[in-house]
Amino acid sequence: MQGVTDDFARRYDVASARAWDALRPSGAPWAVGAGIRALAAAGIIALAGVGFGEPASIGVAYFAATMSILFAISGSHRSRLTAMAMQATGAVAGFAVAAATSNSLGPAVLVAAVMALLAGSVSAIGPAFSAFSLLLVVGTAYGQFGGSPLTLGPLVLWYLIGSAVVAVIVASESITWQPRRERAAISALLLRNAELLDVIGGADAPSARRAVGDAAGECRATLYAYRLNIRRGTVAVDAIEAAAQAARRVTIATNILYARGEAQPPGAGDILRAAAADVAAGKPISVAADDRSANLVLAALTRPARHPSVDETEAVQASRTLRSVMAVATSRTSVGSGVRLAICMAVATAAAAVLHGEHHAFWLPLTVAVVVRPELQSVFVRVVNRVAGSVVGAVLAAALLLAAPGNWVLASGAAIAMGLSALAAPKVYGLFVIGVTTSTLLSASIGEINPLAPGLRLLDTLIGCAIAVVIGYVLLPARLFAPHTPLHATTQAVAAYLRAAADPAVSAVALRKLRRAAYDSAHMFRRSLQEAALEPAALSPTARSDSPVALALEDVVDDITDLSFEVAAAGMAPPKALVDAAESAIHSVGAHRQPALDHADPASPLYRICATLAATGH
Repeated sequence: MQGVTDDFARRYDVASARAWDALRPSGAPWAVGAGIRALAAAGIIALAGVGFGEPASIGVAYFAATMSILFAISGSHRSRLTAMAMQATGAVAGFAVAAATSNSLGPAVLVAAVMALLAGSVSAIGPAFSAFSLLLVVGTAYGQFGGSPLTLGPLVLWYLIGSAVVAVIVASESITWQPRRERAAISALLLRNAELLDVIGGADAPSARRAVGDAAGECRATLYAYRLNIRRGTVAVDAIEAAAQAARRVTIATNILYARGEAQPPGAGDILRAAAADVAAGKPISVAADDRSANLVLAALTRPARHPSVDETEAVQASRTLRSVMAVATSRTSVGSGVRLAICMAVATAAAAVLHGEHHAFWLPLTVAVVVRPELQSVFVRVVNRVAGSVVGAVLAAALLLAAPGNWVLASGAAIAMGLSALAAPKVYGLFVIGVTTSTLLSASIGEINPLAPGLRLLDTLIGCAIAVVIGYVLLPARLFAPHTPLHATTQAVAAYLRAAADPAVSAVALRKLRRAAYDSAHMFRRSLQEAALEPAALSPTARSDSPVALALEDVVDDITDLSFEVAAAGMAPPKALVDAAESAIHSVGAHRQPALDHADPASPLYRICATLAATGH
């Protein structure tokens, strides 16, 4: 079975596992603002270096800015600033650990493995911890092999200066633009719902439904990531929360209409488009008095806003307790990720020490840390883009270094490359790698020009990618450490939601919690399979077989939401035998068995659940 066929790619919205497809630009826009901010940060760092530091100091600050830019491209201002703070913390911790241990082969390998084990385990806690984890590993490797002449104190100081410069620039932009970002995310969710209303009952409906799920996740992250509460106070932010509540209710309504397959009148989607335009312009949502199409959607759109603490569709998660954080970090899956990264980093550190000695071998472990990082696209895509980007970046850096320019020329080139990396980050990962490679090589050469460095870095990239793929993914497959497959975990969440939806005695709070868990689990499962389908067939054996089930489970969650509304309206539970049959069908596909299709009312959500799952072929 070679790659992913064109029919499979069209049906499940994935690209084929070919090198050229892995280099294709995404549909995201260029990050022009981020590129400009990166150039501004580089200019400030250069001025600071001229006034207060040596060339080596400028190089460390540039390196810090490059790492910070990685987490400053997208997301809310809270999530970006939190991630940048955590990456700086991880880098400083890595520097300190490396400085406190011997750089001889045995201790260096042991330290790298222990730090990677810790990093891989805590990265599952959340995106901010992922930033901490990546830079903990990178900081340790930099301290072991970076070859910086700075002692620990100045090294930490200049890294923090570089990170702080980027953070201040991002903070000034983010706080100003965050309300507009929030309104844009809500508006986008309403527009995706409008597109779904236009095609319900047609062949394009499943794809439109997946777009709604993606927009809902993006909207929730934009509004609530790293927010401890949603108490509001001003008219502007209260209006944003009211619009967010309306968009979430509309999403549930369109999900139900999609589950029922009820085609809507031609003007139904226009109502939501008008509402989206109002939200984007910062105006209250208004609905014309004569709009009577899509009654279920209208009711959701025009319902008065409620206080966030009693909002029926969203509850902001408070900060996690230490016990819950430890439970995530010590789970079998998290520890397995740590073991995978630890083995890869141990091999990479040993290879770097043997091939290059104690200094200037940083690029090899850096490559392994980035490629094995689990949340950054597909491994196949990362490897192809990292190799291609490293080749081009190394050639560009070599061309400049061969001319033996002064430090100011190197600093200017590093600044331009840093801006390119920020500009291209959401669009083309390969261009991002070109910018990062060029910027890192040039900044590392400030004060110590080495024309051979690009060639050595290219060789290290190839070795690092080979270590990551062969050891991290071929010899240590993901299922080796997972107690349950993602499919099993998703069906468990969906089945729990079904039981709650069929029980009229379940509280609204409990039902909302299980609904969110089911939607999130089904959505993430489908997205993970889309990414896995980008891998060669040998590395993603379940991507084909589980993708139809992933799509079916998203539809099933919509059917269960429809069932919950029917149960709430009737005030009584459906027949237990039908609920049992639907739950059995869910568990059957979770165990890769063919579910039975019992005879029942075809209009019933319970019948649709069984029929949808039976059609998957399991």
